[in-house]
Amino acid sequence: MEVWQQNEGFHQYLILNIPDADMDSFEMNMLMRYEGSRLLPLEFQCKNGVVNISYEMSGAASIQQIFQGKEMDGEILQVLFTSLWECYEELEAYLLPIEGVLLQPEWIYYQPGKRQIRFCYLPKSGGAFYPGFLSLVEFCMKRTRHQDSEAVLFIYGLYRLLQEGNAEWEELKGYIMRFTKETSDREAGVQMKEENRAANQDWEETLCDLEDKEVCESEVKIKLFSRQNLEMAGYIYGGLALAAFLLGLFFGIRFLFLSHRETDIKLVIIMVILLIIFLYGMMRSRRTGGEQKGIPEIREGKNVDGTSLIIRDMLQEETMPEEVVPEETSILTIAVEVEAALWELESMQMQVSGIALHNLPAVLGRKPEEVDYVVSNAGISRRHVMLFQSGEDLYAEDLASTNGTCINGVRLKAGEPIKVKDGDRLSIGPNQYQVKRKH
Repeated sequence: MEVWQQNEGFHQYLILNIPDADMDSFEMNMLMRYEGSRLLPLEFQCKNGVVNISYEMSGAASIQQIFQGKEMDGEILQVLFTSLWECYEELEAYLLPIEGVLLQPEWIYYQPGKRQIRFCYLPKSGGAFYPGFLSLVEFCMKRTRHQDSEAVLFIYGLYRLLQEGNAEWEELKGYIMRFTKETSDREAGVQMKEENRAANQDWEETLCDLEDKEVCESEVKIKLFSRQNLEMAGYIYGGLALAAFLLGLFFGIRFLFLSHRETDIKLVIIMVILLIIFLYGMMRSRRTGGEQKGIPEIREGKNVDGTSLIIRDMLQEETMPEEVVPEETSILTIAVEVEAALWELESMQMQVSGIALHNLPAVLGRKPEEVDYVVSNAGISRRHVMLFQSGEDLYAEDLASTNGTCINGVRLKAGEPIKVKDGDRLSIGPNQYQVKRKH
């Protein structure tokens, strides 16, 4: 068998050359009728007894190429082995032996934008299932990210099952499906926790524990009663101050015009003293009552699970901000672990933003649901270019884009990866970038 790659226009193919193949055999007939989604799109060509199977791999790269010098996390392992098992089930439906699936990493293709794994099939390959499967597991085991404990436990457990040599087909399937289910359940649990946290964070500062309901009610009621008393005292002091003022005014007028000198002057002095005392009492009551504004009011509600909650509504929503010292800036920060960018595409145009490449491989293009980084421009294709790192080097591969991808002014051939160096000028359609290596 001979294998080579071939470009035709904007399409790239992997060609498997099979001499002396029988096009009328059952296996070839069933493969020609294959309409599943786990093999790469395929076509047959037969000439002089030689059969060529063309697998279209436009926009995809082999996992050997993508994960050369790059670690595999639990999500990638889940996609890989789940896709492999789904491929086996599709082939069983067409009565095709699973030994024909090529498990060499250079013939397993990954589409980063769609996060899909596709395989190639070789009729009458004559290979054995377990050795090829073991080689694939060993390839993944060497590249599994050791910080991802779940991924490490999964891949080493799968390796042990294969090393024992007596693992049944259903046992391997069950092991892979359990990992997939546990990963999905864990992700669903994390998502549910985040949703619950987001839904309840507005209540966190306004909820009392059910066990402390009576304490909360009594404490707040006492404070509310105290505040009401202070407000009433302020009104009383205000009324007494007004009465003292009017009496002092009355005795003062009588002192001036009716000659009741000795008695009236004493009464005026007493009224002035009382007026000062009442005014002071009124001001103090108002100030103390103002400090108690914002005491929560208690009402009872129901949680989403049916349990009772004590919900405290603020009596006063507006609060005075704390005094800030001039020329000082208060900054609230949240510690977030951010993975540093490996490479950066620095924009060479005023109206175009740069791109920090935190994750590689990555597909750049205009359609958000199909790419890892969105480049908004009418001259950009939906899936325009793929960037990936092999070892310490960065490579760019044009994905049959309409306006093309250029490096230092030289247009790339669709589907042909080209090395990009630090400082090179990368043109993605009409957008111009300079490649910068960050680490």
